[in-house]
Amino acid sequence: MRAAACMTALFIGCTASPESADLSRLDACLRALVETGREACTYTPRGEGRYAVIIHSDSLAALDEFGIPTGSALGSVVTASVTIDQLSRISRVAGVLRVENPAQATPHR
Repeated sequence: MRAAACMTALFIGCTASPESADLSRLDACLRALVETGREACTYTPRGEGRYAVIIHSDSLAALDEFGIPTGSALGSVVTASVTIDQLSRISRVAGVLRVENPAQATPHR
């Protein structure tokens, strides 16, 4: 059990750190939310202080290991309902390509 906890801690340490935060992975609206704490766009509310997001990642397992609560997944895309703090942490997870605000998404035509 202890070895598993150490491996998990090692994995988290390798996949995320304050030094590796990359807010450019967040769309403009979500980046403004993290940087200022104020809503700059229309958001899909998911309860008090939670925001719906779409995460594009080549390692969905890393999100689970890092404690990011995920919803539906299809291929490299997963939905999530996160707080501002969790949104900031997502930008540090290795394998996260980008995070989008679903309220800003436009349908394919």
